[in-house]
Amino acid sequence: LRPSYHMIDSFGADAAYPLGDFTLRAEMAYIRGRAFNRDFSSVLAGRDVAGAFGKIAETLRNGAGSVPVPVASYGLSDVVEWGFGGDFIRDNGMILLQVNQSALLNPTESDLLVSPVETRILLNTEKEFPEYRVTAKFVAVHAIESDYTVLLPRVSYEVMEGLKLEVGYLMISGRRHSVVGQYKDNDQAFVRAIYTF
Repeated sequence: LRPSYHMIDSFGADAAYPLGDFTLRAEMAYIRGRAFNRDFSSVLAGRDVAGAFGKIAETLRNGAGSVPVPVASYGLSDVVEWGFGGDFIRDNGMILLQVNQSALLNPTESDLLVSPVETRILLNTEKEFPEYRVTAKFVAVHAIESDYTVLLPRVSYEVMEGLKLEVGYLMISGRRHSVVGQYKDNDQAFVRAIYTF
C-alpha cells in the first residue's frame, strides 16, 4: 500500500512576547483542503470488503502496476486553527502550556475522527540535572471534545558525549471514535539508545 498525497494551502501568522523568564505566544492559521481521518468502521460498513480486495488482487495479477483502493479513508475541510500559551525557563528547567483549537468550516464527510470544533491542551516540561547527567521530560496532551489523552514521561542519562540512554512510557487513552483514542490499546514502555554525532 502507498499513501496518496494532495496539496493544501495554508496562511497564518504568529507572535511572541518575552516577559522576563516568561514568553507569551499566539498563532493563527487558515488551511484550505486539509484531510482528516474517517472512522474506518463506518467507512467499511455495508461494503463487500473481501470482494473489493479480491478484484484488486486479480487486477494486480493481470499485470497492473498499481490499483487505487476504492475506499475514501479521509474527508476534506477548510479549517481555522488558533492557539495561545506561554513558557517559563529557569534553572535548567522549562514549562510550556498551550491551548490550541481547530474549527472545521465545510467537512465533506460526517464520520470524521475529529469534532467540528476541537480544543487541545498541551503541557510540556523538561528539567536537566547536569551534576547527574540526567534529563527528565514529560509531555501531556488532552483533547476536550474528542476526550482523548496522551502522556509521555521520559528520563535520559548521558553515558558519554553524544550517547544517551532513555527510558519512557507512552500512555494513550480516549474514545475509540477519535484520532488518538483509536490506538488506546497500544501503550508502550521503551528503552532506547540515542547517539548523535
